[in-house]
This record gives sequence, C-alpha cells and structure tokens, in this order.
Amino acid sequence: MRRVPAQRLVQQAAAVGFGEIYIQTGYDPTPAPPDKHLLAVFGQYAPYDIADGDWDSRRKDVEKQFVDLISRFAPDFPECLEESEVLGPPDIERRIGLTGGNIFQGEVTPAFAADSKSKLHLRTGRSASSPRWRRRWTRPT
Repeated sequence: MRRVPAQRLVQQAAAVGFGEIYIQTGYDPTPAPPDKHLLAVFGQYAPYDIADGDWDSRRKDVEKQFVDLISRFAPDFPECLEESEVLGPPDIERRIGLTGGNIFQGEVTPAFAADSKSKLHLRTGRSASSPRWRRRWTRPT
C-alpha cells in the first residue's frame, strides 16, 4: 500500500486513504432481514473538500472506489449490493458533530495542532514561537 500525505488527498479526486470492513450481521443477524447482511465500510483519511466537485457530486465516485476494491476479493459483491449510503466528512460533521467529520476531532498531526485556523487550539502555557516548542514539532527532512 502506498502512503499519501493527507494534504495531497484534498487534491485527488474522491480519494480515500483506506477502509475497514465490518459485517455486523456475522455476529448478530437482527439488524437485517433474514438471509441478508449489513456491511459497513469505514473509510479513513477522506478529504473534507474534494477536488473537481463536492461530496454531493462525487459521492458515487467514492462508493465506486470501495465497491471496486471489495470486488477484487469478492467478485460478485456489486450484484449482492442492494442499498448503500456514503457519508463524507461534511455529512458526519453535520449529523454527529465531529469536527471536520474526523473521528479524532481534527488531524492529529503537528501541523494541524498548531494551525491558527483550526477549531482546536494548543493549551500548553508555552508560546508556539518558543524555540524549544518548535524543535518538538519539527522532524528531520
């Protein structure tokens, strides 16, 4: 798997970093009708802003990305799929209230933590301009 910096994901059309699959009805059949299953794909590192559109216009592209990926391992998956719902970060933020639609309430990177536009603010008692503070957030290039 190739790693893509989070900043570049915003520039890629409908790209999502990776996903996890959960089949809830494998353990508890009650959420679905008899002989049916409930499958959830949890995609991480999806950009809040999508290049060449927005989540409403690119939702099907994101769905296709995951359906195609799952189909590599379960070729009949598209024929088995009856319903789907794709929630992007703006949807999750609106429905659940998670900052940026991110399960971590924002990126957990030093650059994001020190971002003055972020909804999250450093509360350390140290000035962000302190040389010692900058060294801690700097990594070798």
